[in-house]
Amino acid sequence: MAAFELILPGIGRAQTLAAGRIAEKIIRVEELALAEGIAFLNSLRGWIDVQLDVGCPNRN
Repeated sequence: MAAFELILPGIGRAQTLAAGRIAEKIIRVEELALAEGIAFLNSLRGWIDVQLDVGCPNRN
């Protein structure tokens, strides 16, 4: 199963995609450091800005 298939098609995600606030794109972990911003989106909690922890161990 590809990583993008693991993302749930939630209501908040669908609404945010439809509004043009986000776009889907497959990225590599290395590309996260180049992102303008990183957010966690949840229908219950809404949009939560997060920061990349570069000291986080690689979990395989």
